[in-house]
Amino acid sequence: MSPYFGGDAGTFFNWNQFSADWHINKVKLRHAWEIDGIQVFASHVIRTSLTAESLYYGGQGGAEAFFTVDKGDWINKIEGRAGTRIDSLTFTTKNGKTTKFGGSGGTYFIVTPPT
Repeated sequence: MSPYFGGDAGTFFNWNQFSADWHINKVKLRHAWEIDGIQVFASHVIRTSLTAESLYYGGQGGAEAFFTVDKGDWINKIEGRAGTRIDSLTFTTKNGKTTKFGGSGGTYFIVTPPT
């Protein structure tokens, strides 16, 4: 499991809600100068008609945005900035798709899957 980032005002969010049989295909965020909310959507790798979604964590501030992950690709790096809150998140996939959400405050961090 990765280390925790952000302060103690929000709710813990665990990216490990899905087993290896699930493919994260979309992340929903609400953001402006910080990340206000997050939710993860997934589909089953073999039985692709099966879908699941995490609970939505956070508030309703900022704009709604989505990071989509193509079939056969996966998120292999999450970078961010955090202080007492999560200021930004940048998702990068194996195939090089990168998108940043949020602002520029806080201290830089990076999370990568185990090798």
